[in-house]
Amino acid sequence: MKTLEQIRAKLQEYPIEVIFPDIAEWQTGNTGVDYIHTFDSGVAGPHAMILALTHGNEVSGAIAVDRFLRSGLRPLKGRLTSACRST
Repeated sequence: MKTLEQIRAKLQEYPIEVIFPDIAEWQTGNTGVDYIHTFDSGVAGPHAMILALTHGNEVSGAIAVDRFLRSGLRPLKGRLTSACRST
């Protein structure tokens, strides 16, 4: 049985080509808390949340939040909250 280190040693390196979004423009949220935005449809329904950058090198959530906020999409039912900030 091979160890994980032995398997990793044989893997070729490959570039990760992803552009990290600049989320600074989203610092001023609409909740009184930096980087937190919430949108309520005014119709009863679920409350969903997109949480991004729990770990600063995990960029996919930040890309999703950036695209969501840029798009202007709003929920038809319930509430949607986005939060992005690495500590």
